[in-house]
Amino acid sequence: MTRVPFRFGRPEISALILGAVGTFIALACGLFAFQSAYLRIAILHHPDLRSAFVVLSTGCGGLFLLATWLWHRSDGVTPLVFILIAGGAFRILLLGATPVLSTDVYRYIWEGAADIHGVSPWNVSPDDAIMQAQGRRPATLPQSLLRAVRRHPAIMRRINHPRLPTIYPPVAQLGFSVAAMLQPFSLLSLKLVTLLADGLTALLLLRLMKRMMIPRCAIIIYWWNPILLNAFYNEVHMDVFVLPLLVAILLCVDRPAWLGAWLALAVAAKFWPLLFLPLLLARFSRRNALICLSIFVPVVLIALSPMLLSHDMGMKSLLLYSNLWHDNDGFFGLVRAGVGAAGGWLGMQANAVRLVARLLAASALGAVLATLLCSRLKTLQVHKQMLIVVAALFLFSPTEFPWYYTWLIPLLALWPVAALLLYSATLGLYHWHSLWPPVVWLEHLPVWLVLFWQLSRQFIPRWRKRTQPAMSGD
Repeated sequence: MTRVPFRFGRPEISALILGAVGTFIALACGLFAFQSAYLRIAILHHPDLRSAFVVLSTGCGGLFLLATWLWHRSDGVTPLVFILIAGGAFRILLLGATPVLSTDVYRYIWEGAADIHGVSPWNVSPDDAIMQAQGRRPATLPQSLLRAVRRHPAIMRRINHPRLPTIYPPVAQLGFSVAAMLQPFSLLSLKLVTLLADGLTALLLLRLMKRMMIPRCAIIIYWWNPILLNAFYNEVHMDVFVLPLLVAILLCVDRPAWLGAWLALAVAAKFWPLLFLPLLLARFSRRNALICLSIFVPVVLIALSPMLLSHDMGMKSLLLYSNLWHDNDGFFGLVRAGVGAAGGWLGMQANAVRLVARLLAASALGAVLATLLCSRLKTLQVHKQMLIVVAALFLFSPTEFPWYYTWLIPLLALWPVAALLLYSATLGLYHWHSLWPPVVWLEHLPVWLVLFWQLSRQFIPRWRKRTQPAMSGD
């Protein structure tokens, strides 16, 4: 058992702060749910309301960091029960919230309905369905689906980029389909499936913490995180479906066959977990690595087969996204600006500038992977290696959306890196971006500064220790 680290010397003060932070987050969740569900005001179109939301979100993030600092090293039963009950209450309050910060959820609802009617969302765009439902194109889709489209015009109108088919892989589509089977074209059913995946992630994390002898109150990093709460219950993003698979990978890290299966499903949920494959194979003997691969390859091909068998293998929207999208980018924004300046001097085309900037960002990520495979870091615990990879992917990405940060949160509960935890507060500023673009530096710069400070404390003393004898010998 781990001793409770009462930072203020008296347990009553730490407990009072934990209760106050929980109450504040609960009030914020209730206020947002009331505003969105009953007033139905689109925050994105009201600068004052958007500013109020940003201040509230950032405040929740700051208080969350305080509660995490106080309690993440505790293993007490009473605070753990309070953390779990309060986190569950936050989610219940937000079940009634209507998304007013993002429209991605309406595409998930449509794609779930298409899936259960036997229509491939990689072949049919929302516009195709709308045109056929209105009689402006010959009807090739099932009449039951077209009737449902006609009954829910508000949802179909809110789908972003309606001319494009889906970019979401089959395991994510399975989540949409389960929600549609509960009730088609229902936001609440999708939120309930989200809650199921989210709760499963927390339960698996608690089991993993017990196995790794990590204090269980560290679950607060996941269960109370305001970025996660907003991403999964306000904006309802699909990234929740990959999180239980990530924790399952860690639970099966010494069982090559199961590891191969869970990793394959994770890749079929979000693609990027493929980056873990070389790191995980490097930890096995040759025989166990072959066992892992012999399970991973067929499972991932079977899981991805609905996408791979579509008209263009699902690549049309995915290639557009990977080539053109950039938003809220810190590191990549600097790379893009530098390459753009050099490209202007050299007369490069815009497409070439985008390609070079992405290649440089990919090279930085590749360097991190190579370092983990070829240096002393290859002996690092697997959950720490995975966090470094996902953090590098996020930090170097052209799209640093707040909901992408949720990929890191289960791993941060196992290894709380202070610099990366800062994003729990600073990413609340994201919705100010369109009003004041320089706010992106308030999001990313504090994280990079603290990260460099932590790295310098870790590696500079080691470097000095290694060079000291050589200097003395001279």
